[in-house]
Amino acid sequence: MSLYGLSRGEAADALRDGLHVGVYGLGKMGLPLAAVFAGAGARVYGADVNTEVVDSINGGVSHIMGEPGLDELVSSVVGSGGLTASTDLAAVASDSMLHVILVPTLVRDGVVDLSVVKSVASKIAGGLSAGGVASGFD
Repeated sequence: MSLYGLSRGEAADALRDGLHVGVYGLGKMGLPLAAVFAGAGARVYGADVNTEVVDSINGGVSHIMGEPGLDELVSSVVGSGGLTASTDLAAVASDSMLHVILVPTLVRDGVVDLSVVKSVASKIAGGLSAGGVASGFD
């Protein structure tokens, strides 16, 4: 199955039917997005380089403070199996069909530093196969 060319309704149906989504970077933007995707029915594989963040999420606990409802949503979607987290970006990529990168893009001396984005993309590439179809998605 490919997401390309789907209508908005077809894409929404794919999400509700358990679309496998990889979210790379589980910080203030990534974790809420991952949890909302999972709450909508997607099967979400989150990835972060911080093992404490990954362990917290896999325990059903949000490390993000001040986001109303996020603690409960993370607990619920982890408990239902809709969201899991890993430090293995290539493994997350191999299980995912849609990939969302939410990592810092720094600006130093007026120059955009894309090194973190490039590093994550390189690690994701290690888990992709020709056609980009997740092995676990029928």
